[in-house]
Amino acid sequence: MDVSSQRSTLLQVLLAAILVLLCSCAPASQHGASRYFEGKALELAIASERGDAKEIARLMKDEGVNPDKIFSSKEGVPLIAWPLRAENLDGLRAMLENGADPNARIVKHLHGEDYHFNNAMVYASKMEDPRYLKLLMEHGGDGNTRNSNNEMLLLQAFIAGNKWKNVQTLVEQGARINEENFGRGDSILSYYAGRGGFKQAYWLIEHGADPTLPTTSVIDPAAPPKYAMVEDIYWGITTPDNLPWQKKCQQWLIARGIPRPPMPEHIRRTREAFKFPSREEDIPLL
Repeated sequence: MDVSSQRSTLLQVLLAAILVLLCSCAPASQHGASRYFEGKALELAIASERGDAKEIARLMKDEGVNPDKIFSSKEGVPLIAWPLRAENLDGLRAMLENGADPNARIVKHLHGEDYHFNNAMVYASKMEDPRYLKLLMEHGGDGNTRNSNNEMLLLQAFIAGNKWKNVQTLVEQGARINEENFGRGDSILSYYAGRGGFKQAYWLIEHGADPTLPTTSVIDPAAPPKYAMVEDIYWGITTPDNLPWQKKCQQWLIARGIPRPPMPEHIRRTREAFKFPSREEDIPLL
């Protein structure tokens, strides 16, 4: 091998060593961000999951990385939602303080209609820690947005293992408390009252929830509307610790002249199945 070939080989080895060294020095994602983002967007995702406010500001202000326009090809995850996945509140705060939009989401026209991918608000509504949701809403997050299945955030918080603190945060930050999920009287109050959660139900009523929203029948939309929440409050079964709250709910109705309706058949059957009194005359008000 001549001298020039030896020098070329040595140069290649040195370059490879330098490349390895550079790669080893670069911060890596601990949450698989490289499967979702690349380039400067990946750098911002990694900075957000580390809570590196200085690097986040540099990337957004100096490098021009705009998380409002960056979504993963996988699942359409908005970049602003990445610190939620990494559970780094400081990273989320830094992105918001540098101008990231908490409502950013990708919309695609699929099968003749617009499909709205989930945004950071949807992810936050299902988290254990309510601080993420509150922080997003304090920076303009819309508590009335809906998920990709057109379901309200209040319901998302409820069905994700009853994230009650998130329900409270949404209500306290301005979400419409009497919003109906599918337009059949199915407000967030209906989900708690219908399952015997009268402590939460009373809190919701005190914060403006209306238990007299009419419930229409899915089977027969032309049938007269019912008042399922009123029926649940007067006749529903619950746990002993919820009984005082059920009583408060009943008193709220009585004080407003809302009478006790006849017991519906489905509640009668439930009471019988769980060995509760099932005749109206045997069930006094609390």
